[in-house]
Amino acid sequence: MSDDANTEPTPDERLIAAVSANSIADFRAALDAGANPDLKIDNYSIFSRLAVNGDIEMLDALISKGVNLNPRDINGLTPVMFLAWIGSTPQQYAALQRLIDAGADLAVRDSENRTALDLSKIVPARPATAILKKAHAPTGLVISHRHDGWKLE
Repeated sequence: MSDDANTEPTPDERLIAAVSANSIADFRAALDAGANPDLKIDNYSIFSRLAVNGDIEMLDALISKGVNLNPRDINGLTPVMFLAWIGSTPQQYAALQRLIDAGADLAVRDSENRTALDLSKIVPARPATAILKKAHAPTGLVISHRHDGWKLE
């Protein structure tokens, strides 16, 4: 909270409280009061946290305020990359689609040259791969030669 116990919370503090309380009205009010849409807590952006939670309403509120769609976490992953890798719920897949629709960069690569599409294939047969393929997401992995019998996707 603010330094003085008698002062009002800052817009950023109100934004954090609104996320904790899952209050879209308070969240929008904090943004309208000047809260930073790109706010980070413990090296993770509010945007990334909301994407992982699958909170479409709050994501849309941030998108309408011009949030950076591709913030990197401490591991160098964007929200799209993280959702592609770990997404397992309908809410997370909806968030992935919403970020794609909003214009998130699908060509961003991690330290191992993997894109979101590559990360989605770590665990086979998940909807994230189909969502990313439908959006024409690129792969970052380069195959230098083809071995007979290998199926290339």
